[in-house]
Amino acid sequence: MMESLQLLVSYSLPLESSGNIKTGDKVIVIRPAYVAGMRGEVCGQEILADNKPSSRWLILVTEMNLVLSLKPSEFQVIHE
Repeated sequence: MMESLQLLVSYSLPLESSGNIKTGDKVIVIRPAYVAGMRGEVCGQEILADNKPSSRWLILVTEMNLVLSLKPSEFQVIHE
């Protein structure tokens, strides 16, 4: 199921590489499974306790009013 979702996302929407992520970007969540395929918005990069940025991003899943901490491989930036 996850592989077919990734293919669907890859071919149906213009995507951006994870190196260009910025606050406000619209995304499609790939993982975790319970929110896969849902749209979200990047709230910002996660900041660790020592005030250093982590490799994770805070994503607001708009359909569920839920904020997740995701790795760039777990979502894709889209341009509508």
